Amino acid sequence: MKLHLLKNKNMESKISFLLLSFNFIYLTVITFLIRIGKIHYNIYRYSTVVVSLICLFFCIVCFFLSFLKKKKNPFIITDYIVFGIIIFAVISCVFAIDQKVSLFGQGGRYEGFFAILYYISLYLLATFVSKDKKKYLIYFFLFLGFIQSIYSFLQIEHSHFVSISYHFGDTWATGFLFNPNFFAELIILCLAYAMGFLLEEEKSKCRKIIFIILFCVYFSALAISNTLSCFVGFLFILFYSFLYGFIRKRKIPCFLMLLLGMFLLLFYSIRNQTTLLGDFHKTSGEVQNIVGGNLDSNYGTKRLGVWMETIKIVPKYLLHGSGIDNFDQAFGEKHLIVGHYRFDKAHNDYLQILVTQGIFSLLCFLSLFFIICVRGVFLTYKNHEIYFLLPVIGYLVQIFFNISVVEVAPLFYVSLGLLDTRDTCKIREICMGFKELKKGFLLWKK
Repeated sequence: MKLHLLKNKNMESKISFLLLSFNFIYLTVITFLIRIGKIHYNIYRYSTVVVSLICLFFCIVCFFLSFLKKKKNPFIITDYIVFGIIIFAVISCVFAIDQKVSLFGQGGRYEGFFAILYYISLYLLATFVSKDKKKYLIYFFLFLGFIQSIYSFLQIEHSHFVSISYHFGDTWATGFLFNPNFFAELIILCLAYAMGFLLEEEKSKCRKIIFIILFCVYFSALAISNTLSCFVGFLFILFYSFLYGFIRKRKIPCFLMLLLGMFLLLFYSIRNQTTLLGDFHKTSGEVQNIVGGNLDSNYGTKRLGVWMETIKIVPKYLLHGSGIDNFDQAFGEKHLIVGHYRFDKAHNDYLQILVTQGIFSLLCFLSLFFIICVRGVFLTYKNHEIYFLLPVIGYLVQIFFNISVVEVAPLFYVSLGLLDTRDTCKIREICMGFKELKKGFLLWKK
């Protein structure tokens, strides 16, 4: 048995590929069943625990198989950072205000310790997927995202055979999810992959057309979700695409995506199916109210007010946090109320981690993102694989204004793992990543 495993060099890759494919199906199907009312959302809480433990078990299997083949330490620098995240998550649970919530998450969120364990397990599994299988995994993800996008169009058109949510009389485009913000988080990942493939596709005209169509579908879905924070993520993706396009002389796809995006945005604005300009106006008004000291105004999204109030309690929970998903509990019986709304999340994922898990956990997360992204800048340019980097950039930008949710965050951590590699993380590659960024900025100025 041992000899058979040693001969099969791609055993870890096959296990990871199959398990990640299963998770894509699991996330899509269970959210759809909840959406149409076939199962209760509370079931998702317990199913996540089971799936996270299964994924963790196979992570251990993959590390063991890797050790059997190489006969040396199978861990790389990012693995040690991941272990740090898990350790500080445990510490956060120990010192949590409500330990049960810290383990399973609170109602409607369920982003507790087991959810964190789920994210990390998926990330580690994705790092074991071989290069030839990564694309197939992404194609499958894009297909599932395409189905949800079509479903969202039917929602906007008030089709009687889909489940529709309403907010103050307006139709929400949510796909299989429960909130347009959650849906937009999913779509920004799909859109970024489509943009990346469009930039790199050079030979096949058929594939070019497919990715242009996918770009239009995903951008349309993003537009009708009316989620301004995810559009900020899209702008950062577009900006980096232009930098990359100038370096690689791929300007035409960049301008094509820009023109298509402007046309589609204008089209949906004329049809009154997007309120992004109105949301931008509200955000500007909110900033003016905050500057003027008026926190009680019923205006805007209240994000700035939430951040300001959250920062006040950071010193109290700086070292160990209030407990995973214990954001609401950190404010005591008064909760966090800004204007006329009660908030149970910081609406900034970095600030959320700082308050609930502490400064050391936040530093681990930031270190993980930093190393993978900067190294990814070099590797994606070297290997012509920009599509691995764009989704991670878009997601990390938009969660500065948004919240991670257990229905979408697993997909981001898969994308993060696909960008990473099991090779030894060399300092030279990180330095080269900075060099490529500098080259892009210099070409942009010219």
